[in-house]
Amino acid sequence: MSFTPVINGRPIFPIGAGTFGYGGGDKPLEPGSSLGAPFRDMSCATEQAELLRYVISRGVNLIDCAEMYGCGGSEEVVGQAIAGLQLTMRHRLVITSKVWRPALQQPQTIPGAVLGMLARLTVSQLDVLYVHALYEGTNMAEYLAAMNELVDEGLTKSIGLSNVTLDQLKTAQALSRHPIVAVQNLFSPLYHHDVGNKPSFSPELRAYCRGEGITMVAHTPLHLGSVASNKRLCDIAMTFGLEPAQLSLAWILHHGIVPIPHFGRHDFVEEDLRAAYTRLTPGAVLSVDRLDPEPIPARGVYVAA
Repeated sequence: MSFTPVINGRPIFPIGAGTFGYGGGDKPLEPGSSLGAPFRDMSCATEQAELLRYVISRGVNLIDCAEMYGCGGSEEVVGQAIAGLQLTMRHRLVITSKVWRPALQQPQTIPGAVLGMLARLTVSQLDVLYVHALYEGTNMAEYLAAMNELVDEGLTKSIGLSNVTLDQLKTAQALSRHPIVAVQNLFSPLYHHDVGNKPSFSPELRAYCRGEGITMVAHTPLHLGSVASNKRLCDIAMTFGLEPAQLSLAWILHHGIVPIPHFGRHDFVEEDLRAAYTRLTPGAVLSVDRLDPEPIPARGVYVAA
């Protein structure tokens, strides 16, 4: 296996499960926009929960969700998926979620928001509670104080940050009584240059996180599925006898970052998980490193990747 990441002292499988697209999705704010408004849709919840149980049975134990995903729908799907698991398998899981803008703007509502997460997830404690993003109109000192109190009360084991730069991480560390244990940023073979409006994992941020013992997690690791249509990446994958998704995930793992792809179909699960056991040659790594960045694809109604 490429490496064994750890969160709160617990080992996790090197590839986690992202749940954006479960229990709902995103509608574009305007035609061609990569920004969307979440909506709830539980019509496929049973099938999604069954797929997630299968993913867990294959060894995946990091399950990432968010209050925003499907307006809580993703958390309900996760709750359905884990409700039927044997106790020993359930205890292996590391479950994380994220506080969204409305609660971050009114930190006094964060405890209620987290209690809602726990009820939907059917758990009594989160492993990591992330700040979803550093939204305008929010006060970091105030919402981190509220989140630290939740650690004290045992509603979450720890705190994480999502979509942050190195300077923002250092500011949060200075404000938080409890350590920041994880950072989750956008990172893929097509987005790792800190371009656009979402922070990625710059070489400086990666080095800092390694030095601080902060686990790095990559959301959108398959670039909303577009790694499969990027000709240069597909050519590199073919050269080294890999599928584009397998190459992409193995490349992320090579950089010491845990990818959390969206598992949309049973037949892709094994292909994606093989990346955890794939060692790339220096030539393959360098070829992917040199790929030009691409903007985040415009969304229709997001339900995949």
